[in-house]
Amino acid sequence: MLGLDEVSADASFFELGGDSIMSMLLVSRARKAGLAVSARQVFERRTPAELALVADDAAAPGGLEGSGDPGTGEVPLTPVMHELLDRAGADRIGAVFQSTVVVAPAGMRLETLTAAVQAVVDHHDMLRARLETEPEARLHVPPTVSVAPWVHRIDASAAGDDLERLIAEQSRAAADRLDPRAGVMMQVVWFDLGPDTPGRLLILLNHLVVDGVSWRVLVPDLAEAYTELAA
Repeated sequence: MLGLDEVSADASFFELGGDSIMSMLLVSRARKAGLAVSARQVFERRTPAELALVADDAAAPGGLEGSGDPGTGEVPLTPVMHELLDRAGADRIGAVFQSTVVVAPAGMRLETLTAAVQAVVDHHDMLRARLETEPEARLHVPPTVSVAPWVHRIDASAAGDDLERLIAEQSRAAADRLDPRAGVMMQVVWFDLGPDTPGRLLILLNHLVVDGVSWRVLVPDLAEAYTELAA
């Protein structure tokens, strides 16, 4: 990740060239290796020796929930969330979402896009939330989830003038896959227009975990994570 063959156990991640986006990637790769640490712990502990003292077994029951990290575990609904749930109903809350379409770089790779989405979801805890309605409505945020089932590639190289129709059609299909009670709050669809042509990227999020302000953070974070990984 840092392009170094070896580092000292007492070397600072950030002094070695790490940054906030790379800290997300570090968290993601650690979890894949079976170790659970949070991005906040990377910022606070900084060195391999210090992180080793707080790392948990990612496969252990509860994961990071026992570490005191406020980003995981039970999260009470805000008044706005309660109002949204009351108006839509638990059975139809999945149909309440926000979406955006952005330009994707030419030559995008699905595995790199999936890794970038994973980094963003690992960093923004609410994107991992699952709606629970019994005994009362609340959200539960697990330490980690795999985003691979949330990311899709559509071959749109022959779409031509029908691209807009194809995006609308796939938007409806992606919305149908949202399932807050199963912890599926997000869908990402890449419309691949060919290796030399910028594609389109559709991002859908359930309204329980996104608002108008959130997009100003999430889209740049995803772009930066993809750029770092692609490099």
